[in-house]
Amino acid sequence: MNFKQAMILVFFVALAGIAYQSVYKVGIDNVAVITQFGKIVSEPKKPGLHVKLPFQKVHEYSMHRMYRNETDAFSVKTKDHKFITVSTLAMWKIQDPNLFYKTVYSTEKAIPRLDDILFISIRKAIASHTLDDILNNHLQKEEEGLFLDREIHKNILMLCQSRLEKFGIQLDRIGVHIVELAFS
Repeated sequence: MNFKQAMILVFFVALAGIAYQSVYKVGIDNVAVITQFGKIVSEPKKPGLHVKLPFQKVHEYSMHRMYRNETDAFSVKTKDHKFITVSTLAMWKIQDPNLFYKTVYSTEKAIPRLDDILFISIRKAIASHTLDDILNNHLQKEEEGLFLDREIHKNILMLCQSRLEKFGIQLDRIGVHIVELAFS
């Protein structure tokens, strides 16, 4: 093999490497955010085969997947300064992939922010009721235990959603399970 043939071979190997790094596939239920040196360079890409520059990075997010977030039990003070221990289950999804990438970057980093927002919203919703009011008017008994009723869930959902919009997250459902009631 002479020098000219070796150079042609190196050229085609390099070209194949660049082509391999320039083509990417977005999964059927996903969208992709393309970044270049940490900045978003295009609109979210829909499912299919796409081309990018070799040094651009692809971040795929599922737009249709519902993420599940459960919190540990925590105590919340009622209007009459009594405590209720609750745990929550929240179902959420990514609404705006560009905003989600800019603000939280990944689902793992979104969970602590979601937990904080849930805690604040639940605390605010429960603090507007007395323990007697909750026991007499706002409990819903199910097989799994006691839950707050739909009225309080709607209130919590509204409080959360107004805060989560700035992260590109949509809260779909929430369940607040009452773990313990403190009467003293």
